[in-house]
Amino acid sequence: MNQRLRSLRLDAGLCLALVPGLVTFFLAMREGGFFPDSTALVAAELALLLVLRLALGRGSWRWPGVPGAIAIAALGGLAGWVLVSDSWSHAPARALLEYVRVLLYLLTLVGFATLAYSARQIRWMVYGVAVAIVGVCVLGLVARTLPEVILYVPDVHPERLSYPLGYWNSVGVLAAVGIILCGHLASSIRDPWAARVLGAAAIPPLATTLFFTYSRGATWAAAGAVVVYAVVGRPRGIVAAALATIPATAVALMAANPPGALTGSNPLAPEALSAGHRLALVIALCAVGAGVLRALLIPLDGRIAGFELPERGRRPALAALAAGVVMVTLVVGATYDVPDVVATKYREFNSDEKDRVAGYAGSSRLTSVGSNGRREHWEVALESFRADPIHGSGAGTYAIEWVQHRPSSNLARDGHSLYIETLGELGLPGLILVVIALALILGAFAYRARGPDRALFAALLAAGLVWAVHAGIDWDWEMPAVTLWIFALGGAALARAPVTRAAKRPEWAFAARGLAALVVLALLVSPVKVAVSEARTTDALDAMIAGECATATSRARAALDVLPERPTPHHVLAYCALQERRVADAVGSMEAAVRLDPDNWEFHYGLAIARARAGLDPRREAALAARLNPLDPMLPAARERLRGHTPREWRRGVRRLALTLPGAPNP
Repeated sequence: MNQRLRSLRLDAGLCLALVPGLVTFFLAMREGGFFPDSTALVAAELALLLVLRLALGRGSWRWPGVPGAIAIAALGGLAGWVLVSDSWSHAPARALLEYVRVLLYLLTLVGFATLAYSARQIRWMVYGVAVAIVGVCVLGLVARTLPEVILYVPDVHPERLSYPLGYWNSVGVLAAVGIILCGHLASSIRDPWAARVLGAAAIPPLATTLFFTYSRGATWAAAGAVVVYAVVGRPRGIVAAALATIPATAVALMAANPPGALTGSNPLAPEALSAGHRLALVIALCAVGAGVLRALLIPLDGRIAGFELPERGRRPALAALAAGVVMVTLVVGATYDVPDVVATKYREFNSDEKDRVAGYAGSSRLTSVGSNGRREHWEVALESFRADPIHGSGAGTYAIEWVQHRPSSNLARDGHSLYIETLGELGLPGLILVVIALALILGAFAYRARGPDRALFAALLAAGLVWAVHAGIDWDWEMPAVTLWIFALGGAALARAPVTRAAKRPEWAFAARGLAALVVLALLVSPVKVAVSEARTTDALDAMIAGECATATSRARAALDVLPERPTPHHVLAYCALQERRVADAVGSMEAAVRLDPDNWEFHYGLAIARARAGLDPRREAALAARLNPLDPMLPAARERLRGHTPREWRRGVRRLALTLPGAPNP
């Protein structure tokens, strides 16, 4: 009976280990989880899973150790700080949507930090995440090389591979993490031979996916992470893995570069289809070749595993190796004048000149270091921080700050840096909480990277560094498909080791679990409300675009019944009211939207139009809209047309002005 219970627990543990991979793939297929419906849905499911584990008893739940508790407290503090930031941003919907995302990461961390530590379970988690990433990248390659199977042509930078996440840099960093994890599997002699073979076979398609994203940050972060993995992990199978994967990957990349017709404007053109079919065949053959070669080199793993340097010879050998590395570094630095190259690239990054190869699809882009507007994004966030170093501008308000203070007419919703955007939106407390949580996770990977599982945790440390570095220059935090895995595996690494002997259960343990279950159930309310509200708001927007204002009005009101803090349904109601010439209702709806998001220029502009059509003075609202979005050429013209002094002049002036369509930019 006891053996059967242990077997059931083991099977349940392995099922939980597959959750991060399944969620990663699910979110990747829903635009990376960027939009709140997917984030809220997964958060609600994870909360229910936690409640179920708490109800099952002590065998499925362990209180985390001190580092895990601190990490959970930091992330929980961040969630609370995000939620209360609406008190100074006066935009409750923006804070709520950001809170649900942080809650998703918090629930993931708690869920795996409260399991008993198990290297076997973590290994299965790595398998699941690696399979999910490979699946996502293969689908991306199919969209690029076989468009007749998956046709995906984005509106922005179609030459860069962005399917299925919708953003090329997110696909790039996901591929980079996959290269580290699959490279570890190919190099590990502690994993089954099938894992080594499949890990090696995955490297060519992963590397080709990364190449087609032309993501410079992800590419260079991956290169540095490979070095970190090799130095920290020192895997015994790395020689065989390199022999199997490097030639095949080089062939695949040479076939992909230059891309030619594959990155043209018409993916269904005959030359694009022909080039895509050839490249797909080459990548498939390279993957098979890498896997077959790794299988043939399996016997080499055993010989290397049995090789040990004599105790006397270890220190001289390590000293000679270190000296050789230093010598090679100096020679390469002198040959290529590395200091001058670094200084030149630094000046290029800081120059005001726009990135000349921002839209170019070719290998030369990967050697360019232009900031591509990031310095402008960071400066706007830092202005918000300087204005209020403790509070910042409030969670989710970067898009508002950018429109108001941007130096160019470019559109942006995020600050392209987790750390700088957090500083701008949530001040020093927000940044400190983020850094504590991430530092403890990376520290857990580094701490565990010793003993027989050294290579496993060295791979997690290297992959975690890829994410942490890339998150500093892009908006990976806003893409849960790219981010959730680090909190899942980080929680598992922070978990406490299982107790070797049965401990007496404290009398308060049952009550504590019950209280924890009630807390989690309370946390479940917000993501459920957001998920339902988002679904109804989306229905309202779709109906409005289709010209079905009766349905749009009904769904918008239903969305407000669930979550009255959201302004977008009010915008829909105002739009439909104007279409149906119910101007008084339109004014009321737009006023409600302005109250819920007072710094949003679109709502002030909409209120100006509604007031003008109702014969009310629109000048103040038109002026506010122009001040909140000073670089939009439409607003000065609208302000000029609404400059009259009588209801007749306002009604006449507004005839040629259209209310902006409610949509994605508004929460």
